[in-house]
Amino acid sequence: MLAYCPIPVCFQVDETRPVGKFAELDSTRVWCQSRVDVAKASPGSHASRAGLPARLSAIPAHWAARAPDAPALHEGGRHWTYAQLQHSVESAAQLLRQLDVRAGDRLMVVGENCALQVALIFACASIDAWIVNVNARLSAREIDTIAGHCSARRLLFLAGASPEAAAHAARLGAASATVDGMGELLAGKSNDAAIAEATVPGNEQVAALIYTTGTTGQSA
Repeated sequence: MLAYCPIPVCFQVDETRPVGKFAELDSTRVWCQSRVDVAKASPGSHASRAGLPARLSAIPAHWAARAPDAPALHEGGRHWTYAQLQHSVESAAQLLRQLDVRAGDRLMVVGENCALQVALIFACASIDAWIVNVNARLSAREIDTIAGHCSARRLLFLAGASPEAAAHAARLGAASATVDGMGELLAGKSNDAAIAEATVPGNEQVAALIYTTGTTGQSA
């Protein structure tokens, strides 16, 4: 079980912004970097709107600088401080660059809730790529359909937290890679035909593409 230590920040879904071909999909949602809202923070919280980072990708660095030894994540018997989380985010970002994931590319992550997934979300945002988190328990056809529909540059499989992710990775010939402080993942082959979406300067850059039931219009 993965537990997040409380950070009073809510990133809201931008349901109105048109983004290329994805604007036409009723059940696709685009999650932008700048949607920061502290209205739901608990009373007495030390956080303030002015003191929060403007971008999703800046959150771990923000807390690593202010509370490096405070607990950030718990997964089973493992624990990460904010400093350790930030280190893993930087390692993951370096790995994504080595895998030729570019700004505006879609990075599809197949797995279940785990600390490595959290690090990849922040790492992907830091290089202005779009993360597409997909449940590993979907069928092979559903995984392939979503990957084709979003034109993912790479598929990453979080096999350590999901036997289903490991099975998808084996089916697609994924290779081992490592994020320092988090562990192994499996990386699929590069989709050289993927075209990167245009990036937006500042805080309106897209961070995530979220698929919900029926998004692609294809049956399972």
